[in-house]
Amino acid sequence: MNLEEAVEVIQWYQHFIFVKLMRAVRGKVEKEDEEEEWKEFPSDSDGSAKIALIAIDRSIGAWAVIRHYHGDRDESIFDTIGYLDRLREAAEKTFPRARSFVRPGFDTIGQNGPLGA
Repeated sequence: MNLEEAVEVIQWYQHFIFVKLMRAVRGKVEKEDEEEEWKEFPSDSDGSAKIALIAIDRSIGAWAVIRHYHGDRDESIFDTIGYLDRLREAAEKTFPRARSFVRPGFDTIGQNGPLGA
């Protein structure tokens, strides 16, 4: 990834992460109020959290590229990466099944899925 791509990734996900995490939290709260029989199914909150985690991972990677270009002189880059890492840890703790959530059409294995290519 070059510097221009890194900036594009950061700009793409800067608001996306917040929106997806808020959707995940709202879904988790709503699911806690559901009847027990529905709690065993994959939840929308885990799916939203997974997308947020992917966005956080990509953002951290993009910030690392910017850090490479700027060197170690800009401490705010370290602060941003640290914040994103703590946010990722909190999301993984709150949504422990998020990473294993299967997104139809994205995470499925098969002829047309990305893992089947």
